[in-house]
Amino acid sequence: MSAASGYVAVPRYPVIFDGTNYIEFAGFMRIHMRGIRLWGVLSGEVCCPPRPVPPVAPTPPTPLVLPTDATQAAKDAAKLADETADRVYDERVLAYEEALQTYHGALSVYTQWLDDDARAAAVLTASVLPQFASEFLGLPTVFQMWTCLRQRYEPSGDALYLSVVRQEHALQQGDSTVDDFYAQSSAIWRQLDSLRSAGCRTCPCCQAVQANLEFHRVYEFLSRLRKEFEPRRAQLFARGRISLMEALSEIRAEETRLRGAGLLEVPSVLATRASSTPPAAPLHSRSSAPPLLPTPSGGSGRPRPHCDYCNNDGHIESQCYTKRKHLRKARSSSSGTSSSPSTASAIALTEQDILRLKRLLAASGSSSTGTAGSVTDASRTEHLPSTQSGTSPWVLDSGASFHIKCI
Repeated sequence: MSAASGYVAVPRYPVIFDGTNYIEFAGFMRIHMRGIRLWGVLSGEVCCPPRPVPPVAPTPPTPLVLPTDATQAAKDAAKLADETADRVYDERVLAYEEALQTYHGALSVYTQWLDDDARAAAVLTASVLPQFASEFLGLPTVFQMWTCLRQRYEPSGDALYLSVVRQEHALQQGDSTVDDFYAQSSAIWRQLDSLRSAGCRTCPCCQAVQANLEFHRVYEFLSRLRKEFEPRRAQLFARGRISLMEALSEIRAEETRLRGAGLLEVPSVLATRASSTPPAAPLHSRSSAPPLLPTPSGGSGRPRPHCDYCNNDGHIESQCYTKRKHLRKARSSSSGTSSSPSTASAIALTEQDILRLKRLLAASGSSSTGTAGSVTDASRTEHLPSTQSGTSPWVLDSGASFHIKCI
C-alpha cells in the first residue's frame, strides 16, 4: 500500500468471465484469490465482523456538600461515601480503558475486513465482462456478488457430467497420433472422475467397480482407434482384461511399425504445382516456330547494357541492328544501286520473322540476355534461310535488339 496515495495494487486476474467459461473461471479465481489471501472473504469463510461500538467514558463522582452545622457523624458518613464513589470511579476508568483497547482492536479487524472485501470486489469486477458485472454491482459485499454469479452461471453437477459423457462418446482418433488421442481421453476421464461420487477405493466392492471402469475405458480407447489398428485391436481384445498402460504400449509399437512400413494412411491435401517449364508445343507448330533461348535466372543482379540510339536494353550502340540498318539504307541511297529482287524479298522475309519473334517473346514473357552475332552487311542477309522451310533453327539475340543469325 502506498502511504502517499492510500491505493492498494490489485493483481490482474488471468481469466476473464464471458458467460460461458464459469468452470475454468471459478478454478482460476480460487487459485488467484488464495494467492493474494482473499479467498476466505470471497467464499464467505471469513464472515464480516460486527461493527464495534465505542465504550462510554465514566462520569467522575460529585462530592457531597454538607451544611456548616453538620454533626461529626454526618461528616464521617459523607467522607466514607466520597471514598467509595472515588473507588468505584477508578474501577470504571480501568474498565473503560480495557474496553477502549478492545474497541480499537475490533475496529482494526473490521477495517481490515472492509479493505479485504473492497480488494476482492475490485478483483472480481475486473475479472468479469461489464455486462455480467452490472448484474451484481449493487450488492453490498463481495460474498453476495460471488454467490449471485455462481447461482446464475454455475452448471449443475448432473448437466456437466452428462456433457462430459457426450464428449467422451463423440471422441475419435481421426488424424491424431496415439499419444495425442490418449491425452484427450485422459483429460475427459479425469473430469469424469472429479464429477463422479468417490468411493473409499479400499473395500472389495469399490475395487471391483474401479477394475470394471478401467476395463471399460480400455475397450473405449481401443474401439475408437483408426481402422489400421484393427488386427492389433482384435489381438488385445482376445487377451481378456489388460491394463490401460499395456494397451497403450502395444498400440504405440503398432503405430511405429505401420508408419515405418508406410501402411499408416496420413490424410493430406493434394495440390498440383504449376510446372516451371511450359508445355510442349504441338508437332506442327514446332516445325515452323523458331526455338527461343532459355531464360536465365534473375538472381545475378547485373545491369543490362543500354543502347542510346534505339533506346532499348540488351545491347550497346556499336552492336545496334537498327543503326546499322539505317546506315546500310543511307549507303544504298547514296550509291544509287538497287538490291536484287531476291535480296529484297529475303530482307522483307527476315523482318517478318523478327516481328513473329517479337510476338512470341511478348507471349512467353521471356527476357533473354544472351548475346549473338548481328548481321553486318546486306550480303549476309541474302544467305539467311526462310523460316518457312523449317530446315534450320533460329536463335534470338538479347531482349530488345532482336538480332538473329543462322546456326
